[in-house]
Amino acid sequence: MAATLVIGQGAAYADYPGNQCDDAAQDDIVTVSGETWICAYDGDIDDYIWKPEFEELGPPNYWIFSYGWATSSTGSYEHGTRSRMEFLPDGVHTGGDDFSYHNGSRWRTTHISENLLYYWDGSTWVQCGGTGQVSGSSSFTFAPTWGWGGACGENRYYATTAWSWQWTGSAWNGSSAWSGFLWAPCRGCLAAADKPPAPTGRPSAEPPKPPIGPPGRLKLRPPTGTAPESLRM
Repeated sequence: MAATLVIGQGAAYADYPGNQCDDAAQDDIVTVSGETWICAYDGDIDDYIWKPEFEELGPPNYWIFSYGWATSSTGSYEHGTRSRMEFLPDGVHTGGDDFSYHNGSRWRTTHISENLLYYWDGSTWVQCGGTGQVSGSSSFTFAPTWGWGGACGENRYYATTAWSWQWTGSAWNGSSAWSGFLWAPCRGCLAAADKPPAPTGRPSAEPPKPPIGPPGRLKLRPPTGTAPESLRM
């Protein structure tokens, strides 16, 4: 299940599990680079996959998440994107996993993924970072989990849009998913701040452009804005 990953620029990330995940491994739990995963059936993709294992706990053990799912099709090729927004003890995390099918079956090909990070300023979504593009080769590419720390401030709502693409042999077929938002509280405060009213709508920013060039001659877009932090331990 593990894939070889290439990054547009030297930002670091956590590893996802390389262990086998199937019906025999259901409910198995592993920890990789401080992030906990569980092998579970996923109704969106109709298969067993590793999913981040979360509990919604109070300080100092925050562990909160939100995610979204979207697909796109072109001819006999189908592509899915899962957007992950997480808040763990070390701050804000994002991920953009992608899934590839051909004629209804898992299909190994080159994938590209990218996360855009947003915070809510009280009236609109503001983009404050982008991971740049990551390339992997697999049927299901469980993308790097990017650590942003305090990113663009605490006591704020955060969200991410994940974009990803599959190579069909002649073109890039892509989809994007909005994670939904979560509240990132202050980790060092003695008392939690009251949450303001929940955000509305989604960002209107121009989406990332598809990858440039075919596999083997890719020009990967570098990170922008706030750079993700390393999650390696």
